[in-house]
Amino acid sequence: MNAPDTVLRSLGQALPDPRGSTFDPGGAFLGREPADPDIESAAQTSHRLFIRQCLVTTWIGVYEHEQLRPTGLLFDIDLDVDGRLAASSDRIADTVDYASVVDDLRVSLAQQRHRLLERLADAVAQRILARFRVWRVRVSVAKVGILEDVAQVGVEVVRYQSPGGSRAT
Repeated sequence: MNAPDTVLRSLGQALPDPRGSTFDPGGAFLGREPADPDIESAAQTSHRLFIRQCLVTTWIGVYEHEQLRPTGLLFDIDLDVDGRLAASSDRIADTVDYASVVDDLRVSLAQQRHRLLERLADAVAQRILARFRVWRVRVSVAKVGILEDVAQVGVEVVRYQSPGGSRAT
């Protein structure tokens, strides 16, 4: 943390996040989240489940050479859920099963073709919101090794819905 950030934090003022959001020193989120009281309430009882570096093969690409064979993509997915019941019951039925999300992702993408990662990431996020008890989802998807001297290129989307199911994307 640099000197100006230290001063702002000591004064209790909000700090800019490099991704464009703002957090206050107490950890409250001040940027980009929708102003929905249901979402704010859910955030107070939220558990964040995550899936990291999930390899999925699918048809993706704009260029002719990309459309000749499937491409392996790396997914990082965050699932915000109301985790209170699972935390007290210790039952998988009271939460979102990671394996079910991964299986659903692989089966659905095996049957689809997309040109852009942006479209694919949005479709994945919307599908997760529709099929699982999730109020917020972050989907990051990357192509690996397609550009010289670049490890990954990709896109990240965040989508929301009220705990009752109405979308606030």
